[in-house]
Amino acid sequence: MLEPSRREAVEFLMRAPEYGDAKALEQAFAQVLEGLSVNAFSCSRQDSRNPGGPPVIMAEHGTDAWDRYMADQGYFAINPCVRWTAMGRGAFTWREVQAENRRLGEVSTKERALWADAAGNQMRDGLVVRTMAPSGQLLSTRMMTPEARIRPTDRALLESLAIVFSTLRHRFNEREIDTPLNATLTRREAECLRWAAQGLHDYGIAKRLGI
Repeated sequence: MLEPSRREAVEFLMRAPEYGDAKALEQAFAQVLEGLSVNAFSCSRQDSRNPGGPPVIMAEHGTDAWDRYMADQGYFAINPCVRWTAMGRGAFTWREVQAENRRLGEVSTKERALWADAAGNQMRDGLVVRTMAPSGQLLSTRMMTPEARIRPTDRALLESLAIVFSTLRHRFNEREIDTPLNATLTRREAECLRWAAQGLHDYGIAKRLGI
């Protein structure tokens, strides 16, 4: 028989499409991850046509304060996980990144400080999973654990959970953007008009919208 935590994860995978809103989906995802010793996660999307632009956070649980601290410390600029993501790695753990950097002799003092601070914030290892939405946008899910490492026995299950969650969360995000405010305009169209009224042209509006 499956352990209770793994059984709950499998049930989430089966039931996930039935959740009627983003909040219910996120709460269920967070509960399942907690059973697998994952205490924080975030999910973002990146337009494949603008890979250098900033990602748009669609969901976060326990990562907001850490991300602000990372920005304040300048860690995003030296975080090797950002580079691995840009290289197109589909899924990887922080431990794998650290091991590869040690092998190459590329571990800087600031990177050591990054990992030490993460561990001090109950994020000793993490798993990053990337997938592509049907619309062509790249979706990325980060999952962090206070344990010494992501358990190898949970790795495949966590990857499946991340792919299902990020795909469905993106679907909710698209619905929110394109839900009609009235018979004429969608929310995205109304937002574009607001930016245009402030003098922005197509390129500037696209940057604001992350597309």
